[in-house]
Amino acid sequence: MHNKNEIIRLLESSAGTVLDFCAGKASDEIAADRALSELGGLLRKLDDAEAVAEILRQQGIGEVGSVIQGDGSREPLYLRDMTNKIAHGSKFNWLAETQSVECVSREPMRWQSATIDLVRLKGVVAAIVGL
Repeated sequence: MHNKNEIIRLLESSAGTVLDFCAGKASDEIAADRALSELGGLLRKLDDAEAVAEILRQQGIGEVGSVIQGDGSREPLYLRDMTNKIAHGSKFNWLAETQSVECVSREPMRWQSATIDLVRLKGVVAAIVGL
C-alpha cells in the first residue's frame, strides 16, 4: 500500500471537492465526478489494507446511504459496498437539495441505484482520519 498519510491527504482533498460541488461552492461537475471516483478508489485501497469498513461498522458509523436492489427493495449502503457502486456505476446524479449523489447502475437487474449521503460520508472520512 502507498503511504497511509498520503492516502489520507488525498481522501480529504477528494472529499472536499465532492462536498464543495454538491454544496454549490464549485461548478465543475467533471472534477466532482473524478473526485468521487478517486475517493471510492482510495477508500477501497485503504479498506483492503486496513479493514477500515469493518472497523467502522463495528463502531456503528459505516452506513453511508442506501441501495435499491434489482427487485426494488431498499437496503443500507455501507462503505465497502459504496466503493463498488462508485466503481461500477454508469453515471452520477448530484442531488444538491439532499446533499447526496446517486450512482446509477450498469446492471439494473442486480442493483438499480445507490444514493450516497455526503454528510454521512464526510463523517466516515473524518472517522478514518482519526483511526
